[in-house]
Amino acid sequence: MPLFLDQPAYTLRLGQRISTLRQEKGLTQAKLAEAAGMDPATLSRAEIGSLRLSVKRLLAIAGALETDVADLFPSSMAEPQGSVPDELPVDLRRAWRAVPADRREMALRLLRELGR
Repeated sequence: MPLFLDQPAYTLRLGQRISTLRQEKGLTQAKLAEAAGMDPATLSRAEIGSLRLSVKRLLAIAGALETDVADLFPSSMAEPQGSVPDELPVDLRRAWRAVPADRREMALRLLRELGR
């Protein structure tokens, strides 16, 4: 089932993704909540999937994590073969976005070769 058809599962994955990014940055829930201007209980509920966050709060969390808001969103419930998992370090995701579009094909070929 596509992820967007399963709202509770998507909310849970979004919360898990925020938690993963927070932990990668070495932040507690309290510190991230403070930096994002929200109550720690709100962040806690979001991370366990019991609260859907507004766009305003998602932007605040992304800003506090110093990442793009798109990095907060899980790509899918079941990762298709060859996709980039959500747990991939943020630095690698940023590095990929820094590769000029006309050189990404070459970068993918190189990665495929390295994987053989």
